[in-house]
Amino acid sequence: MCIRDRARKGSIGEHIMDWRDWFKEQEFYYFAIVYMCARITVNVCSSMLQFYLVNVLRIATTSVQEATPLELALIPITLFTFSVAGSITLDVIQKRVDKKTCYTIGLIFVIFSAALLMILDHQYKNWVYLAAITLGFGQSVCLNTALNYISDVIGLRGSSGAFVFGAYSFTDKFANGIILYFAMASDSFRDKDEGFLRIMTAVVPAVASAVGWALILIAGKKVTPEQSSKNSIAKHL
Repeated sequence: MCIRDRARKGSIGEHIMDWRDWFKEQEFYYFAIVYMCARITVNVCSSMLQFYLVNVLRIATTSVQEATPLELALIPITLFTFSVAGSITLDVIQKRVDKKTCYTIGLIFVIFSAALLMILDHQYKNWVYLAAITLGFGQSVCLNTALNYISDVIGLRGSSGAFVFGAYSFTDKFANGIILYFAMASDSFRDKDEGFLRIMTAVVPAVASAVGWALILIAGKKVTPEQSSKNSIAKHL
């Protein structure tokens, strides 16, 4: 073995793994699904929320002569604001609890908001602001925790790590596109079925978050930046 190869294998540097080697890593598949689920939680809900507000809570009418209600802008803004708040507070939370507990906290907020969205109607439509607050915070915590797990899996292997982020981004966009395509092509969506809109806005994101949580329970406990790098070194020695 030449000196250069020894130096490379004895290092935890970014050249220790080729991009093709990621397909042999179990964690690569686990956290691809975790990240995909976190993105489904955010994107599907955000895409369906306006249809939910109009057709389930009846915040706006179909008349072109009436101005668009302010609530149709305020509710998404509220969700986005508390998503930012979740991102800001995540560092504080992670100083006190581990990443698995962080994701669990996010999941609880998402499930609470999903339950609220399932039971709300026009009479109690103002409660949707509470749902937006808890949903925005929960989505942000779940998504950012998933990203932290990906960083742990990649460790210090920067050059091949770029492939991981690219592959995960493709996976999440493909999954979200498929879900939204079939949802909006369905007869239930065209008929503005309230039950269907509730399921797409509340249940699908909550189930996606729960699937991500289950995978974290399986794989998350054995992934740290140090352990990920050590495992990679052992495989390539």
